[in-house]
Amino acid sequence: MVTLRYHLGLLLLWVLCGCRIDPVKEVHSPIPSNLTASTKPVPADPCHLDMAATQVGTIESGTSNYGPEVRDYLASTGFKEGAPWCAAFVHWSYRSCDRVIEPPRSFALAANWHSKSHRVWEKGGWVPDTADTWQRISANGDHFALWYSNLNRIGHTGLIYKETEQFFYTIEGNTNSGGERDGDGVFRRKRLKKSVYCVSRW
Repeated sequence: MVTLRYHLGLLLLWVLCGCRIDPVKEVHSPIPSNLTASTKPVPADPCHLDMAATQVGTIESGTSNYGPEVRDYLASTGFKEGAPWCAAFVHWSYRSCDRVIEPPRSFALAANWHSKSHRVWEKGGWVPDTADTWQRISANGDHFALWYSNLNRIGHTGLIYKETEQFFYTIEGNTNSGGERDGDGVFRRKRLKKSVYCVSRW
């Protein structure tokens, strides 16, 4: 009945005024195509970084490089408690996401996470960026490495979760509040870029 009255009304208006009246149509506004970086959805952090974040605050127990969580990290690479575990912690974070980096025992060594083929940035006289538009070096979930001259090799590694012009913000195992390479737990750290040897991606 409502539809019949609607159309009869349109017909009467057309007869009286001689004009055409179209039925109202629903209009959908198009999705803007010029979204800026600040309005675009932020990508989720990779699984291995999320897993690493759940371990922040873990502390060794008993003696150095021992504890139930440390046992799990080292077991991911086939090692037992008592061994340095910064790299094993990274391997565990991937394994916890059903991705096993092979061969596991090789990745108990920090340097093996930073082969040339995986590096996205290497230290080379880094200076703070003075350009008007600063750009990130890393992506969340990338790996950083520290070089130790007394060892003549890479001696520590961890994961990056944030970056600013002068700092990498990291999650690291086998470190401490002072940022040492043989610490006692899993910590969030703030590392000067000029102290980092390279950044790698897996």
